[in-house]
Amino acid sequence: MQLTIPKQTLLRAVLAAEYVAAKDKNFPALSGIRMEAGNQSLTIQATDLDTGYVAILTLENIREPGAVLPPAQQLKAVIMDWPEEDFRLSVEARFLSITGERTRTSLAGMDPEDFPEIPEPDKADWFTVPAVTLETLLRQTMLSRKVPESESRPHMVGVHLANTEDHLVITATDGCQLARGCFPIQDARLPEKGIILHKTGAAKLMEFAKNAPGDVALGVTGSHIVAESQNERLISRLVQGEYPDTARIIPDLDTGLAISRGELLAALKRVAILTSDKYQAATLEVESGKITITVDNPEIGSSMETLDHLESQFDGTPFSGCWNPHRLARALAVMTSENVEIRARDAASPLMFTGAKDPGYLALVMPMKR
Repeated sequence: MQLTIPKQTLLRAVLAAEYVAAKDKNFPALSGIRMEAGNQSLTIQATDLDTGYVAILTLENIREPGAVLPPAQQLKAVIMDWPEEDFRLSVEARFLSITGERTRTSLAGMDPEDFPEIPEPDKADWFTVPAVTLETLLRQTMLSRKVPESESRPHMVGVHLANTEDHLVITATDGCQLARGCFPIQDARLPEKGIILHKTGAAKLMEFAKNAPGDVALGVTGSHIVAESQNERLISRLVQGEYPDTARIIPDLDTGLAISRGELLAALKRVAILTSDKYQAATLEVESGKITITVDNPEIGSSMETLDHLESQFDGTPFSGCWNPHRLARALAVMTSENVEIRARDAASPLMFTGAKDPGYLALVMPMKR
């Protein structure tokens, strides 16, 4: 393989591919980025077996076809720190050489034939979503994406996409919190019961949408979801199973209050400093004109925050209950509204967050035992 390519053209594809590539050292080929030069294009591929990424870069300066499989992390680091110039790529005996005006780097690659084949989409039902909307919906709903997934019930902890009353609805829950976002769209061609993505696949779809210009075309097959934008494609395996009926989880709460999101978020972050694995809860005392948040951890110390500048007073019966401040903070952090409306009833009910500048967004955080 011999070709010349601008840094920024290759960098965009390498960054996206490295994010998808597996970090599993037991299967070295999955930790690499496969690069194959044809007559007029360079194909970039990466996969972790659940999700695959493909970019096809049209190039004129390809002097010799060929393929190479360099390690993803090292290739990304080299390209990111490279001077802003065109450089030459060449391959000899599985070594990828990157050559500029005054710099030359050689990376040892793996056998490109060991790289698994990324499936092609077959008879997908396609619809289009604005990239910024898709990224926002996934970012707001994946509150617990760092929580380890259950191997016995992967469909229960995945991310659910459904078409409900001409809205694309994305929901995620881990049993302790739930987040839902929706966007009006008439032609979201999804199965009647929707589809379920692995959280890792959903995170990679979110990153794909974040970097995509304009719209993202989504296609659904019997076993995969496909996202396409210009010369890039992401394909991710679906989780088989039936997602829980989250509509039954969301209560009809008719009492609540409004408060500055920034002030509440800052207070929660401060008291959360004194929580630990053994003492995770914060006590919220909700009264008509104020909220008092307290953490009392005998191993570390205690902290109390009083918020009495409410945008609207609590119109229900005062109560005191326990919630995880980290979960509350995560639900607030992904919002953009200046003021947040908190719907609440009592200590045994979840707290519900909505905001005027976050249309379609809803977050529930379940209470904890004292």
